[in-house]
Amino acid sequence: MYKQLKVLDLSRILVGPYATMLLSDLGAQVIKVESFEGDETRKWGPPFFNNQSTYFLSINRSKQSICVDLKKGSSFIKQLAQQSDVLVENFTSGVMDRLGLGYDELSKINPRLIYASVNGFGSNNNQPGFDYIMQAETGFMHITGEKEREPMKVGVAIIDVLTALNLCNGIQGALYQRIETDRGCHIQTSLYESAIASLVNVSGMYLNGQKDMHRMGNQHPSISPYGTFKIKNKYIVIGVAQDNQFQSLCKILNLNHLTSDEQFKENKGRVQNSEKLKKIIEEALEIWDVEDLIEVMKKNKIPVGEVKSVGQCLESSHTKQLNMVMELENGEKAIRNPLSFSNINLDYPKQAPYLNEHRDEICKQFGIRNVDELIGDGILK
Repeated sequence: MYKQLKVLDLSRILVGPYATMLLSDLGAQVIKVESFEGDETRKWGPPFFNNQSTYFLSINRSKQSICVDLKKGSSFIKQLAQQSDVLVENFTSGVMDRLGLGYDELSKINPRLIYASVNGFGSNNNQPGFDYIMQAETGFMHITGEKEREPMKVGVAIIDVLTALNLCNGIQGALYQRIETDRGCHIQTSLYESAIASLVNVSGMYLNGQKDMHRMGNQHPSISPYGTFKIKNKYIVIGVAQDNQFQSLCKILNLNHLTSDEQFKENKGRVQNSEKLKKIIEEALEIWDVEDLIEVMKKNKIPVGEVKSVGQCLESSHTKQLNMVMELENGEKAIRNPLSFSNINLDYPKQAPYLNEHRDEICKQFGIRNVDELIGDGILK
């Protein structure tokens, strides 16, 4: 799909690397420019696989690595940028300009360059930002967790992942625009902006309904029964959004009397009495085995699922049926790109690069012959 696309990836940690890995999944050549010490996530562990951090491996497959001292090597980066289609960076605001590698400078030598910048709090804010901080600052932690307990973060770096998806989306939009204009552009986004945009209906509740959502565990503010229910030593989730689904649930659990009870027969009443309803349902669930209950509920079109560990999910028959887990040439297991195309076969991914693994190959491709001199000058490693 993107066979001819060259992406210069100057980003580190998660957001930029994940966005560029998604582009590499679609066929782009991604050149990962690293410091002499390498991307910080190379050292994040345990666990490790073949002496590589599994964190690093999960977001850097199919890339090529070269080490460059950016302070000394701005001219070298310009040579790469001149022949690249996309540049991605996630330094704090102003760093790339001070290095002589900002958009205004690079667009002079390559007007078709799509320059994507992402940082923590926005283009005019130098404060560094991490996913955890963003979850706190943008309301995510305030609405996550049990009602009377401390705020909780989501179990994965969700703001980083969402920002990476936005960044990748923006790059692809700019590539389409370039077909018409023959010019690149500067894309800017931040973790803060992506987090706020991802609040969707929750922000709408405040902006248009003056309702500031608070923690309510796994319950839903507008639907009931909707949440986590314990059965013996396991948990399931039930998401009943329609009255006919509630009626089916009551029939299965022998709670038919609730369908005529003013407190529960309609969703509005169920939401107002959600805690009371949860206790009634959990008492009715005590006689059931999880597997039997889920099978019956699925047959009756009631949204239900078992709370699984990540390992249980990855080993499940459904995950295997979808071929979500793949094995790379070096034996490393990875999650495939979730997209499938009717008429496009994506290349099978390669393993993530070792530090500086592709220095000579990259220099040769870009017509850079004085490699030994650049090493001697401390520009390359």
